[in-house]
Amino acid sequence: MQNSNLWLGLVGLGLVAILGGMVWFAQNQEDGTQITEVETKNSDHILGNPEATFTLIEYSDFQCPACATIEPFLQKLITTEDVKIIYRHFPLRSIHANALMAAQASEAAALQGKFAQMHQALFNSQKSWSNLSDPIDYFVILAGNIELDVERFKIDLVSNEVRQAVLDSEKIAKALKLSGTPTLFMNGRSIPNPRNYEELLKAVNNAKTN
Repeated sequence: MQNSNLWLGLVGLGLVAILGGMVWFAQNQEDGTQITEVETKNSDHILGNPEATFTLIEYSDFQCPACATIEPFLQKLITTEDVKIIYRHFPLRSIHANALMAAQASEAAALQGKFAQMHQALFNSQKSWSNLSDPIDYFVILAGNIELDVERFKIDLVSNEVRQAVLDSEKIAKALKLSGTPTLFMNGRSIPNPRNYEELLKAVNNAKTN
């Protein structure tokens, strides 16, 4: 009889665990969050104060309209909150013909210490270069506007080193099975794309405490 009661108790605990797992899965499916390991690297591009306490990781595409839409919210975040942003490339090459070259432009600028400036210039002028058959000349103009060594920029822009840096980031994004851009992570938790700054700040603060 005791063995029978013990067996029934174990079955009951098993059912509780299964049901609990189902509830947890349903909640995470419902709110759209994803827990994953997203590690920082020495080669990461940091926007904002490098010494900020909290880190938001953004996988983005310079030709993505949604990425351009949230850019002002992210800029406000790093200037008003104790948060820095790590920007990573995920060019959606199947739908954005100039995304790869735009990412390469930012990497070429990074070699001269001006990733943040080119990052901002690319998003600010997205509508001007997105539909160009060949955006290289336009990117060279942007390089001049942010006072890069233009001749060096031209060489770096199409170098194997710069192209590989973008492809390496893209590879990580695909390994994480990201569905698109922008994708934002705080404390390893993907947060929803905000429709305004208030939504971004709320999601960031929620992620800080989880």
